[in-house]
Amino acid sequence: MVKNSLKIDSFHFFKGYVQVSGEIPLHIHLFSEQQIQRYIDYCTKEKYSYVHIDATGGILKKMTEQKQILLYAILFKDGNDCINTIPLAHAILASHTVPSIGYFFGNVANGIVQIKTRLIRPSFFIIDFSPALMNATLQTFNEENINAHLNRCWNVLYGKYNSKQLQSISFIRFCCCHVIHAIARSLTAAHIDKKIRRGVLYIFAFILCGHDIKQLYDILGSVISIFGDPDEQNAKNKFDQLASLQLDVDEESAAILTNGKKIFKKAKKKSDELRIVDEYLRSNAPIIHQSPFNEEAIRLYPNLANLINHKSKSDKCINPLFSPSIIRIFYRWWAYLPLWTGLLWHFKERYSNDIKTNLSVIYTPVRYSNALIESYFRTLKKSTYQGKVNNRPLGVIVELYRSVKVQLKANEFGITQSSKGRKRKKKDTVITEVYKKGKGENGRALYMKKIDQLLSKCGRSKINGAQSNAVSKKNRYIFLSLISQTLSFALVTQKILQQVHH
Repeated sequence: MVKNSLKIDSFHFFKGYVQVSGEIPLHIHLFSEQQIQRYIDYCTKEKYSYVHIDATGGILKKMTEQKQILLYAILFKDGNDCINTIPLAHAILASHTVPSIGYFFGNVANGIVQIKTRLIRPSFFIIDFSPALMNATLQTFNEENINAHLNRCWNVLYGKYNSKQLQSISFIRFCCCHVIHAIARSLTAAHIDKKIRRGVLYIFAFILCGHDIKQLYDILGSVISIFGDPDEQNAKNKFDQLASLQLDVDEESAAILTNGKKIFKKAKKKSDELRIVDEYLRSNAPIIHQSPFNEEAIRLYPNLANLINHKSKSDKCINPLFSPSIIRIFYRWWAYLPLWTGLLWHFKERYSNDIKTNLSVIYTPVRYSNALIESYFRTLKKSTYQGKVNNRPLGVIVELYRSVKVQLKANEFGITQSSKGRKRKKKDTVITEVYKKGKGENGRALYMKKIDQLLSKCGRSKINGAQSNAVSKKNRYIFLSLISQTLSFALVTQKILQQVHH
């Protein structure tokens, strides 16, 4: 059986939910025709569409002769209701390389082409810092590598495409929360002073929210002057001015991106997760040095090349903030500038060479985040799989299919998730006894005295240490409740008999 699985996979495009399956390494691709159609409808009607891609562990059982098995998901949100977070496809993979992930993406793309006869792409793919995810996404959907992608971003910003060409272009976006925590990790690893690194982190947050290319290069020039010029006498004042700039985003986003104390604390705890980011960005590969954004930075500020190559030396340094290590951190991130800033916000209206740009229009910045898919995974683990971590692939597939089927049915009949009418007040089925005040024959005190006498007789024990005639308040009310229910039943029965008799 294993021998045969090595030769050929099992293909079932659109006949069911499991489209591709193979054993070594384990790979199962899960999507249906209805999911593909819903994705096509979403991308067609939305001017700017967003697809989130990520993977999670802690769901599938470990298997012999297999590496760690992760559940991959491709999601999009088609509406405001939480039921509208729709998975385009899932995959269970034991190999997390570009060929393996690209094979999964390729089958999804093939499904799209089968329905629409052409590949429908979203405006943005939002991912974390996984190099395998980024390269597989670019190769499958854009047929390019990261270098070509950065060059294409540069051409978009300088109006090299018309509106029709821009309509068919997709871009990679890094999750803003991952970016800001990765930068914090880089600053901590460089042993930057705590007060300085908080200000530097704020400058990065301002750049992240920026959407004007000229302004961002002006900010970079100020940063090079502050941290890269050993003779700068006004470095502290310039630094304070940059660290006090107001972010052009909503209050919630600003609070998340500028909470330096929390960010540095979290980055320290997750240093192992972020180490791959630093290694990826610290590389001397052409991906950094040949980026058009870094080439332009060196053209504008020639001293940057010496700072990057460790050739900037000074016998007398009067600048207390002089730090080539901070400059190198900025240089590494600057190579990927359009992937984590707001430069590509509303790119169709702003950069089409056949549409006249309206300078009076204010383009509201958007904070790109992968919180949507992370929340989806949390719900999946807690609700669908009840916190179980050793699920078998078959059980995982069945539950995923059931969840997807429910969502698609809800969309078909226009059902949204609402809390209205969910919590209802419980009706009291016990008839309440009504007593008159006083100590007459219908008074409550006389009634309770009789109950206590009866309980004291019934509650006596033959063993040593029998309880006294004093009955606890708790036992009294338990017994009273039983008597009340019995009397109520008797009264109802009596009324029924009287009606029958008449």
